[in-house]
This record gives sequence, structure tokens and C-alpha cells, in this order.
Amino acid sequence: VVAFNQENGTEQWRRQLSSEVLAVPAIGEGMVVVHTEDGTIYGLDAGTGDQRWIYNQNIPVLTLHGTSSPVISGSTVFCGLAGGKLVALSLETGMLEWEGHVTIPSGGSELERMVDVDADPLVYSGTVYAAAYQGDVVAVGEGSGKVFWKRKISVYNNMAVNWQQLVVSDAEGFLWSLDPDSGAARWRVKDLHYRHLSPPAILGDYVAVGDFEGYLHWFSADDGSPAARMRIGSSPIVVPPVVRDEVLYLLSTDGTLAAVRLPEAE
Repeated sequence: VVAFNQENGTEQWRRQLSSEVLAVPAIGEGMVVVHTEDGTIYGLDAGTGDQRWIYNQNIPVLTLHGTSSPVISGSTVFCGLAGGKLVALSLETGMLEWEGHVTIPSGGSELERMVDVDADPLVYSGTVYAAAYQGDVVAVGEGSGKVFWKRKISVYNNMAVNWQQLVVSDAEGFLWSLDPDSGAARWRVKDLHYRHLSPPAILGDYVAVGDFEGYLHWFSADDGSPAARMRIGSSPIVVPPVVRDEVLYLLSTDGTLAAVRLPEAE
């Protein structure tokens, strides 16, 4: 992990960790929290890179190539684990506050038991949303880990949420809009089946999602009806889109960076 000065780009510190870092570190309250591929979660001092705490876990023999990014909310760090769990850790000490199963592994083979929580947890209005591959999407209490609802959908991408809906692109290429309070399906788009969808984004009255051919698809956030489609490039869009000031920023695997505004109303 390397920290750079935001103004001039000079290196501030560098820290060697136990294995590859595939997840985006979380920064808050003077801490940098990093989740490595071997399942270790580090709490580092943001100013110096010194290790403040470490949380170790056992990971399954077979996992997806990816890890959930830690998410900081108040004084707590939330992170999904390769074995199907979601943990809440103290940001200050790294001590476990609570843990719960997003999905419990089942099946006779290592492949069938692979239930990685690679999607980043979403913290919204006192609820934490998490999802597992070959498993479930769940909503749990931020302070207690109490399960509010659970729905069987296989997910490895990040999700998007607002007051109206939780939007999920599943492992088969279906795009779902779920009620954030109950998990009930509001709508589902089936036309993008097996197009290896990117994480979705909510922008105004629309939901946007990219695919493996470089297309960006827009749908009505109200009912999932198609609104627009454009091609960003010929390479897959896999990085989570970033929404700022009604502009959607996208990055494809060939390095193409695009800024896209809302579709014009017909």
C-alpha cells in the first residue's frame, strides 16, 4: 500500500502487506483499512502507514479472484469475507463487534461451497446491505447485525442503493431492483442475460449498467424499461461507475475513461 500527497503526488509512505491487494482501501478518522487477498484486514495509520491493528481469518481453499472492500461508517468497519460472512470491526482497535452469515456454504464440492462476499457492503440509513456469490442478498442492522431480510440472488458485483431501491446485477446478467425495506422485487431486466454486467449505478430517474462489449445501458429507475444505450468502447466495463454532480464516470479494461450525462428526455 502506497500513500501519495494529494497536491503534488510525492510518496508519503509505503507499507508491505501479507498478500495482493485487490480491494479499494477505506480511509476515515485517521485510519486506512485494507483487505488483502489472503483474508487479512489491516488498520494502518493514515499519516505514517504504521500498523495499528490486524484482523485475521481463515479462508476457504477455493475462492473467487477478488475481495470485498472495507467500508467505514462512524467508528465501525464493515467487510465481506470469502467464507460467506460479514464482519463489523472497531475502527480504532480492530476488535470484532459482530459477525453474521450472508450465506452459509453448502454442497459436496469446494466449487459448490464457494460463497465469497466480494461485493462491497452498503451502509444506508442504519442498514447494511451485503451479497454473496452463489448465495443471498441480505439487509442487516448496522449496530447489531440482525437480519431484516434475505433474498436468494447470486452476486459478486457492487450494488447501488437509495431511499427507493437496492439495485443488483447478478452473476447471470439479470438486473434487479429490490425494495430496500423488504427485499421484494420491484422489477427485473432479463435482456442482458450473460452479458457480464458491471456494478450498477443510480443516477436521477435512471439506473445505468455496463457490459462486456463496452455498452452502457440505461433503464427507468421506476419500472426497469429501457431508456438508452451507448457504446463507451470495445472493452468490458467492469469497474464500479462513479456518480458525481449528475455525471457518470466509467472506466473500461483498456483504460478508456468516459464521463456521461443523463439521457435526454424524449
